[in-house]
Amino acid sequence: MINGLTAKWGIGENRVPPIWDTNLIGYWDARGLPNGAVSTVANKATLATKAPDLAVTGATMVNGTLQFDGVNDNAETGNFVFPSEFTVFWDIDWLGSENRTAGIMFPSTLRVYNFAASGEIRCSVKDGAKEGDIPNTSVGLSTDGNIYAPNGSITPFGGTIGTTTKAAHLYIARVGTNYTQLGFRQLLIFNKELSPAEVNEVLTTMFSV
Repeated sequence: MINGLTAKWGIGENRVPPIWDTNLIGYWDARGLPNGAVSTVANKATLATKAPDLAVTGATMVNGTLQFDGVNDNAETGNFVFPSEFTVFWDIDWLGSENRTAGIMFPSTLRVYNFAASGEIRCSVKDGAKEGDIPNTSVGLSTDGNIYAPNGSITPFGGTIGTTTKAAHLYIARVGTNYTQLGFRQLLIFNKELSPAEVNEVLTTMFSV
């Protein structure tokens, strides 16, 4: 069981492993790191096939938030395979006043970035998708077309869901030479489309403090 998570399950032969054990491939949580320079945000997921750690360049922890300056700070994992069906949650301050096509980026699979001109987040989900804009207060999305608010309420994704996922690196705050300013606390990637009850469990855990 991941430290800090409160999911419960049965024991013995009737044990049903919770989503934290069987479906969480990426869980990067910077909130407990000390203030100052950061080199790595470890992936706290427990699966053998989990994604790599985040290697951090330049960003600095300030009071529980990893600050990216939009100039040359970034974070990146090594190569891994994104699941074909997934639910992703983030706890991020979308900062800056310019539209930057950098944020949470996994080429050909997931693009979530600050579209500051309209106060929204622009998203693309899987290769071949049509982009859609969602409120910048949103904290999650799923390949079933659901967009999640912090209280668990759902709105439909205004874009379309593509058909293809590929192996790649996960990038935070940078794509190529394009950087964006943001404050990063958490990112979770589940390898399935979560049920409403599971979504509420995740959000309650993420934003319990």
